[in-house]
Amino acid sequence: MALSTSPLPLARARAARFWTQSQLAKRAGVSVATIIRAEDGQTISLISQARLATALGEPLDDLFPSQEASA
Repeated sequence: MALSTSPLPLARARAARFWTQSQLAKRAGVSVATIIRAEDGQTISLISQARLATALGEPLDDLFPSQEASA
């Protein structure tokens, strides 16, 4: 199941650590393309979201706020 993402929290969390997209991708075990899609606000899988949150040490809900609340 894929969920919508919010690009700003992820990009801010990555930038706060002075990590490149490539560094985050390697730490999270995802592709650089996944990082780019997430930071552009495109949909990525829940598993990728969880891997990114774990790599950054941030709560999943902080990095990827639910956009289904308005549905």
